[in-house]
Amino acid sequence: MAFRKFLVTVPLILLMMCGCKQEQETFPKHERVEPTQHVRLPEHPDFQAIREIPVNLEDGAYTTWGVILNQKKLIAREIRVRGEITEVSDDCPAMTDPKKRIVKKGKKREGYKCKGLYIMIRSPENVDKSLMVMGYHPYFHPYLKPGMTLDVTGTYLMKAEQFMRSRDGLILTSWFNNMGVDKKGKFTDDPEKAEQWRKSGTHAGSVSLD
Repeated sequence: MAFRKFLVTVPLILLMMCGCKQEQETFPKHERVEPTQHVRLPEHPDFQAIREIPVNLEDGAYTTWGVILNQKKLIAREIRVRGEITEVSDDCPAMTDPKKRIVKKGKKREGYKCKGLYIMIRSPENVDKSLMVMGYHPYFHPYLKPGMTLDVTGTYLMKAEQFMRSRDGLILTSWFNNMGVDKKGKFTDDPEKAEQWRKSGTHAGSVSLD
């Protein structure tokens, strides 16, 4: 037994005396790769500028920004909103042109296969917050163009019956305050004349085609 211990101990002593060191295994290092594109983080929102965006105009009408900002307070209420028209849906002459309008046949109105009419309005112009406006009389539609100002009174809803949902809600029109159209399809952008038509009964009214 003592002889075996001697055989194991002697090589260890000799190894220590020679000062030999076991070579450690080395691994290649990863090369540093420089990014080819710089990542741009989004800028911090300018909360001061946001606070300065008008909620109401001088006459009390809401901006579209103001409506969306106060969504919980205004939902399902009749409000007045003014903004610039930014988008107009495709026309449907069978609904919008009194000369081409298809009349009732029995209890069914034939020819109404067009998609719902709508426009988008935005205010102020430097804010990307738009509202859909729908439910106005179809005779208005051919006269509505991008860039026009629309002053509308209507009910603020998230969706309307048989109509697609709008992300920020929509205005179901009661009437337009700054324009009018009569039952023959004649249009005016004179608010006073439009008001006269409403009082005299010649105004085309809301969505009814009769």
